[in-house]
Amino acid sequence: LEDQKDVIAAAAMEVFTRIRTKSPSASQLQGLRTAAASTDSVKEIKIFIQYQIGRGQIEQGFGEALCNTITGWQAQADQNDPKLYIEMVRQFLGNVARYGKYKAFLDDERQHGHQTRRGNG
Repeated sequence: LEDQKDVIAAAAMEVFTRIRTKSPSASQLQGLRTAAASTDSVKEIKIFIQYQIGRGQIEQGFGEALCNTITGWQAQADQNDPKLYIEMVRQFLGNVARYGKYKAFLDDERQHGHQTRRGNG
């Protein structure tokens, strides 16, 4: 996993730059991270993302981009180590949550035209 971390981080950032929809809230992104940590099933994680799309909590384009990125790693990871796949997905969704928080800060700053100070979270 160590040699994949930069690729995974770049993929997380790319989801936000490639998809021009509203970013999910920080709590929704944290929910994805929590869901990934609570299961060893990648299919279950993808179903959770689809559920969030259906509830209107995650924009369809954004959720599909997450699922497509996750699916893209499957063949590569399964050849080496089946557990590597779930770890890659967890790392990816963690990076999505962290970068999403930063992206929300930038969007807020642009919208208000000044720096805003945020608390923990």
